[in-house]
Amino acid sequence: FGLIEETDEVGEGAYTLADAFLVRPFMLVGTVLTTATFIVTLPFSALGGNVDEAATKLVSEPASYTFVRPLGEM
Repeated sequence: FGLIEETDEVGEGAYTLADAFLVRPFMLVGTVLTTATFIVTLPFSALGGNVDEAATKLVSEPASYTFVRPLGEM
């Protein structure tokens, strides 16, 4: 039973490291790109009346996934 517990801890550590050094940096780049996309498309979103929806999808959700989500939860 000690081997199973030890394997679970190693698995969690691997997810945490992968999240910190692989996923988060890529998500940071993605957040910057989607925010830039939001800024570029803002006039069209304003004309269509869906600025809030565009802001949520292109800025809030990627930023939340990058900065608010607990480390290791993917």
